[in-house]
Amino acid sequence: MKKALIIFVLLGLFGVELFAQVAQKDLDKVVSGLHDYMAARPQEKIHIHFDKPFYSVGDTVWFKVYLVNALGHKLSSISKVVHIDMLAPTGKPKHIVLPVNAGMAAAQLVLVDSLYGAGDYPLRAYTQWMRNAGEDYFFTHTLRVGDVLHYKAHASAAFSENTQGLTAELTYTSIKGAVSPAQEVNYKLKRGDRTLFSGKTVTDLSGKAGVVFPADKLPKDGKLVLEAISTLKAGPVLTHRFVVNTDKNNLAVDFFPEGGSLVDGIRSKVAFKATSKGGLGIAVNGHIENERGERVSVFETAHAGMGVFALLPQAGSTYTAVITEGIAKDQRFALPKAMPEGFVLSANRTAKDDISVKISRWAGMRANTEVRLVVQANGEVQKAVKLPMNSASITFTILKSELADGINQLTLFSADNIPLAERLVFVQHEQVNALLESEKKEFASRDLVKLHFDNVRGMAGGYSVAVVKADKVVLSEEKQLSIYSNLLLSADLKGHIEDPNYYFTN
Repeated sequence: MKKALIIFVLLGLFGVELFAQVAQKDLDKVVSGLHDYMAARPQEKIHIHFDKPFYSVGDTVWFKVYLVNALGHKLSSISKVVHIDMLAPTGKPKHIVLPVNAGMAAAQLVLVDSLYGAGDYPLRAYTQWMRNAGEDYFFTHTLRVGDVLHYKAHASAAFSENTQGLTAELTYTSIKGAVSPAQEVNYKLKRGDRTLFSGKTVTDLSGKAGVVFPADKLPKDGKLVLEAISTLKAGPVLTHRFVVNTDKNNLAVDFFPEGGSLVDGIRSKVAFKATSKGGLGIAVNGHIENERGERVSVFETAHAGMGVFALLPQAGSTYTAVITEGIAKDQRFALPKAMPEGFVLSANRTAKDDISVKISRWAGMRANTEVRLVVQANGEVQKAVKLPMNSASITFTILKSELADGINQLTLFSADNIPLAERLVFVQHEQVNALLESEKKEFASRDLVKLHFDNVRGMAGGYSVAVVKADKVVLSEEKQLSIYSNLLLSADLKGHIEDPNYYFTN
């Protein structure tokens, strides 16, 4: 009996080992397939460093182009030419072709007043090779151009909705970017010829002034115009008009269940994004209710119209998000229907900044079913493991050191290599903090300025430095275009990302 048992155990062990070898070969096939695919289709990314965040008519735009491989972000040798399209006032793009040397190119563009008036000029940059991936992965930017000869000040307005109603934040700067504190502003909120609100405000030390319009006194729909009138201390009366669309149908809310799908009986995180027709985030809050009107969760935006809430979907139930405050009050949005069978793939950061991964399966699934998890970034596999689902859920940790900088894609496969769920995680390793110093603290006009780089040993490459007058160009770190936010975030995601540098400064 013992001999039979030993033989049975040995056969069992042999079977497990044989199965593991077959499973490993299948997993290796997935990994090698991804590697071969990306080797045949390498991707490129572009970043452009501009000397200023905005310009005046007649200025010269100085810029440097960095063309890198998506894999490793090393300077690319694939393409020899970069194409730049900039929308001209006539609507016909200005096409610029720049030869690339060792992955870099530098150029300038004169904003001739006969061609470039005040306004915003959308710009995109790409290589012919990048066309294979599609326009979503082109470099995009908007050049802001003002007219110092006709307008002595620049005004902008940002609108948001919250529990109090509609908030307008006005920002006044000189055309060169210097803030305009203590600037008196008379405002009117109008609907057609009718004035709904009027008043006076004064900008603070940062050139900003906020005005709140109560939600209960605003129309539920229709286009409003905010008219801001200011008198410069040594100049004319300036009137700026900003359109505010308060149409309830102006709001769109999209839902993104973690892992890709809701599954009956599995608690999941659901991300959401509320946007206007213009694509910018709108602040909302409310609750989730089932088909019987019972509240099962609540939600509130955290930044740029985005937020997250938890939900445990039940079989046979449907769920709806209800906006409870603000101009869009009582508007309803249906959540995606939960699947009766499936997997939920979730990821959270640990105290050590590693990634804790949890895989949950539906209740009726056969135990000990094997799944595979493949982690890749820009087509390069970072980690691949096979996992037996011997319980309703399994949790394990992926070390941060095992992942690449930027977007890492976690994909869960079945034993037959069929994708089951997917989750994106963002990883940023330690940034390079180069120290830039000048030989002197003060310089006379036309002095030679020598700058020294420190802490860049072993980092030979091309660099670019923009020098501007601190009192003329006011920089907001959250709204700046940076090489980190562009190459590690914007270049890898489709669609518009509102203030991507926000995630690198907060």
